[in-house]
Amino acid sequence: MCKTMCRTCGQPLPSQRREGVYLPATKAQIFDFIDRHPGVAAEGVLAHCFPDRKENSSGLRLVYTHVSQINDMLAATDVRIGGWRGEYRIQRGTEAPIVRPPPKRLRVRSRTAFVPGRR
Repeated sequence: MCKTMCRTCGQPLPSQRREGVYLPATKAQIFDFIDRHPGVAAEGVLAHCFPDRKENSSGLRLVYTHVSQINDMLAATDVRIGGWRGEYRIQRGTEAPIVRPPPKRLRVRSRTAFVPGRR
């Protein structure tokens, strides 16, 4: 098993390369789980990779954040974790990306100062 060395400290790194990119242990575990279970919900990733976390908005936000960071690390490759509404799958090369609807625009408040009694 060939180990690579850390550029900063020189210590050997464990073999956790996915698609040619080194991923930390937790992110490699998430990537492998999504690769083995395409279409898995965020709750499933949370239950498998973070069994001590509760299934609430902060736990799901943790999964979302890790997936986003993994996609940032894989940006130079043709692989990404795609998904919509919390269902994740690995998309490689020629697969069509999952199209998300555009975000809703926020209303911009008026720049005029508020004056009581005035409409």
